[in-house]
Amino acid sequence: YEDGLAAYLSFLDGSRHKLRVAVYSYTEKADTDKLIYLHQHGIKDIKVLVDKSQAVSRSGKYQQEQIQSLRAEGIETVIGTSEKRHQIMHLKFTVRDDDWTEDGSWNYTKSANYQDNNLNFTHSRKRAAQFTAIWDRMYLFMKNQDQTPWDKTDNNPNQESQ
Repeated sequence: YEDGLAAYLSFLDGSRHKLRVAVYSYTEKADTDKLIYLHQHGIKDIKVLVDKSQAVSRSGKYQQEQIQSLRAEGIETVIGTSEKRHQIMHLKFTVRDDDWTEDGSWNYTKSANYQDNNLNFTHSRKRAAQFTAIWDRMYLFMKNQDQTPWDKTDNNPNQESQ
């Protein structure tokens, strides 16, 4: 796609009742705005997984802004690592309404549109079920991890009170 962002936003526009998003790097405000719009207009079952390392990296503040905006809207957004030795969660996909899947190399970032990336949009209940199973497994693993890893004031047991 020449314009991955436009293609992805158009894909989201087809939502009827449910979205599951898993993404490594997430700094694109237009994606956040679209998810919030959809949530405000009846798509209440939206959940997002994002990678922890990107939330605390040098560009982490941009991912934190998106996470905080989604959470403020009531969209559950879970931060964490992969199950494999707590490495990066490098997935990049969205499942729409249990019958469409978007996947590929495209991160949900401002710079992704200017890089060589691909997006695949597949209409298949079987494929959507496979990706949903991955999403569900990652969700269960990630949801008990530190959900504000950028805030070190509340998770350092060795820090003395003053």
